[in-house]
Amino acid sequence: MKKIIIGFAAVAVCLTIFSQMSCKPAQSTTKSISKTDSVSMTDAELYNKTYSYLIINEQSATNALTNSTSQEVQAYSKDLKADYGTLREEFRKFAKQRNITLNEDLTTEMNSMNTDLTKLSGRDYDKQYAKTVDATQTDLSNSLTKLSNASDPEIKKWATEISPLINSYSSKTKDFSDKISQIE
Repeated sequence: MKKIIIGFAAVAVCLTIFSQMSCKPAQSTTKSISKTDSVSMTDAELYNKTYSYLIINEQSATNALTNSTSQEVQAYSKDLKADYGTLREEFRKFAKQRNITLNEDLTTEMNSMNTDLTKLSGRDYDKQYAKTVDATQTDLSNSLTKLSNASDPEIKKWATEISPLINSYSSKTKDFSDKISQIE
């Protein structure tokens, strides 16, 4: 009997140690604000996560229109703000149809990123903006890809339909970011 109890205690200790080791967050080496999901998200949670990346890109573009002196950054940001403003309305309409409550608030990390960016000026601002928008655009694209595999067939269909716009901006953003990062 003592051997069985000791055996159960040993298994419990091993499981506790293993669960503590496997729950430590991985250190990210990218500048992306996306985190790997360790648990399955509901379609509504994933929809909100995708929506938050759209918001951060739209807000970053708004800030760039105020803080950048580069005509190229201004032009890119103006287009992104207009297109993503329209897309944000589409997200809202679809959420209403599917009874998804949208969270309009950004995460602390996203707010901090916006605040840090607005403290810069000139070329420093432009270069950091290009890096930031490239990372958040990648996050948006990746999140939309996950959303296009949602269990809800209507969400899946909708995500697939808006993918071309997001993908075109991903390509445009990569080119923009590469170009701005090379400016001295």
